Amino acid sequence: MKLTRKRSAGNPHAAFDVAGTGNVLKIQWRASSRPYHFEPKYPKAVKCLKKDKEDLFTFYDFPATHWIHIRTTNSIESTFATVRLRTIKTKGCGSRIATLTMVFKLTMEASKTWVKLKGHKLILIVLKNKKFVDGELSEEVAA
Repeated sequence: MKLTRKRSAGNPHAAFDVAGTGNVLKIQWRASSRPYHFEPKYPKAVKCLKKDKEDLFTFYDFPATHWIHIRTTNSIESTFATVRLRTIKTKGCGSRIATLTMVFKLTMEASKTWVKLKGHKLILIVLKNKKFVDGELSEEVAA
């Protein structure tokens, strides 16, 4: 365990103090100064944060309207929870083909209640590798 439960639960707002600002430069500054406070007592946790620093901030390279969807995987988990529950209750449905058919039909039924992503029109822009800074599309200056 890199950080004890007691320490991580001690300040539930610590993560939000860093992530809630919405400005990447402020967040990077806060995140770089914060770990040194914990380093003497939790060197493994601080080492992990320093190592994964670039990956932690890629979140802000996406449109701000997508941030809520990036933070949660609940829509994915709820779909598979339904499928898992039904396959357990039916004890496998007999044959492999019957199980696959049931999983397909359950997934199709679950997809009827899916909600569109906020900012779904921006997905094409993201797929074209356009750069976002602090959740806003950056204007690229032609050189």
